[in-house]
Amino acid sequence: MCALSAQATISTNFADGRHGQPYYLSSGTTPRFSAVLGAGQDGVIGDPGQIYGEFFGQTEEFYGPAASGVAFGLTAPGGAASATTYVYFQDVMASSVQISGYISRPADIFHSDPPGGSSSTDGGRVTLTAYDGSGNVIAGSSYDFNSNDDNGNYDYSFTDTVGLGIRSVSFLLSDMDGTGTLPVAATITSFSATATPEPSSMALLGLAGLSGAAVRRYRRRRIAKAE
Repeated sequence: MCALSAQATISTNFADGRHGQPYYLSSGTTPRFSAVLGAGQDGVIGDPGQIYGEFFGQTEEFYGPAASGVAFGLTAPGGAASATTYVYFQDVMASSVQISGYISRPADIFHSDPPGGSSSTDGGRVTLTAYDGSGNVIAGSSYDFNSNDDNGNYDYSFTDTVGLGIRSVSFLLSDMDGTGTLPVAATITSFSATATPEPSSMALLGLAGLSGAAVRRYRRRRIAKAE
């Protein structure tokens, strides 16, 4: 028996990312399910957040074990209170999202872009929050991570169980101790999301279910007559 599914997923480790650029990702099975990393809450490109390559590193890799050697990063320079970027889902909203990466720890070394400069970082804090289609915070979606957690590694996972749909996820980077004297940085090394089924897809599934039920009733009637 074959089960139909209207869901589509997108995922990346940024291996095909272009250094210094925001990041766009689309599902092959549901083309209208797409995400822009490095956008504002309304999906407009231009807010902080971009792909970092070889210059975003401490010794081997600042951003932890990323197989592709590339990460989506966000930095807040010394003196800045915080920096924010968004993951924005266009057209089709998400029903679940998973984001993992690394947050700068005290005395990590951030290599600047363009190359040639570097600076010691402070301990960072990352807050991730999901929003519905009206721009309201989805209850239970906000989580804080700091560089003391799991040696700077974090893993955010949220599923919308209410059915509102996830339009965007904010990625807020701030200084953990609040001094803002040294820069802080954080990366996203892997990202995945599942689409909320579109109404048309749900209707098709409903029709498929009704058709399946009709076929089963027809078969039962034929068996009964044969007996």
